[in-house]
Amino acid sequence: MANAFYAVRRGRRIGIFNTWDECRVHVDQFSGAEFKKFKTLAEAQNFLTAKPLTDRFPNVVPSVPSSPTKTGGLARIRALLAKARSQGAFPTGIQSARPLSTEIQHGNIPSAEAAPLAGAPPIPSVEVKRKYTKRARRKSTSSVKVRKRKSKGGLKARLSISGSTGLGIKRRGPYRRRRKQRKESAYKEGYTVCYTDGACVANGRRKAKAGFGVYWGANDPRNVSERLTGLQTNNRAEIEACCRAIEQAKSSGIQNLEIRTDSRYVINCVTKWIHQWRLNNWTSANGHPVKNKADLTRLVALSESISVNWVHVAGHAGISGNEAADKLAREGISK
Repeated sequence: MANAFYAVRRGRRIGIFNTWDECRVHVDQFSGAEFKKFKTLAEAQNFLTAKPLTDRFPNVVPSVPSSPTKTGGLARIRALLAKARSQGAFPTGIQSARPLSTEIQHGNIPSAEAAPLAGAPPIPSVEVKRKYTKRARRKSTSSVKVRKRKSKGGLKARLSISGSTGLGIKRRGPYRRRRKQRKESAYKEGYTVCYTDGACVANGRRKAKAGFGVYWGANDPRNVSERLTGLQTNNRAEIEACCRAIEQAKSSGIQNLEIRTDSRYVINCVTKWIHQWRLNNWTSANGHPVKNKADLTRLVALSESISVNWVHVAGHAGISGNEAADKLAREGISK
């Protein structure tokens, strides 16, 4: 028989425990924990049920905002509570000494742990979880949900009443959903923008055909659409398009050029891998010679002669400049 009883009225778990070690798990570093040691089980039970029965609502989820007027007003809560009572959401025989709206307005949120009914036999140990599972919510016999969403920067609230899980009001922060998408006109200040692309049919095969395109703008005479010479591969076409863009920039007196391409291969080659390849005598990590060495050497030499800002854009994503460069590259295949 236990020498002492440890009652936890507020903590991670509510109940009566036989040892301090069991009790400490549920109250240690828990803000506002309420617990006490008793010599008898009856005293521990009285501590748990210290509040009057009329001030307890067993079916109320304790996630209620301190000011319900911000999430729909007291009138909406009263109406939903009335409907819940008519559907049997609250046990008969339990009446509130004051209206629930008054309790909420003064910050006295009813507890989720129900006190035992009058005349019921004492319970030696009681443990109540503070959160209802999703499965329990699905098994609700009746439910009413009201959603209210305010303008930007406002609050989003959800109030639901169910036959088995009771009333729950949740307060959520502002509803924000942002998409990071580069605009056509948002380029680096002081840099001239062009789009490059390469295309290849039957890439990697004997009868492959490749072309490349450079797009400076609508009806711009510098726009390029040509057939690739030499080995016909898509990567070589991408490299050649960038080389041509830099050559055009230099001949036009452009010192700051932003190249937008959908080829991560080209960007990684000139900004990351090239340094290690040079140290390794143009040998890749797997010990094989680096492919397209001559083309990459030319591209790096050209990019070092002016300031180039490399920008990756998503291919076939509706970006007009990229779509135009892709069209020029595909047209170049047939030339």
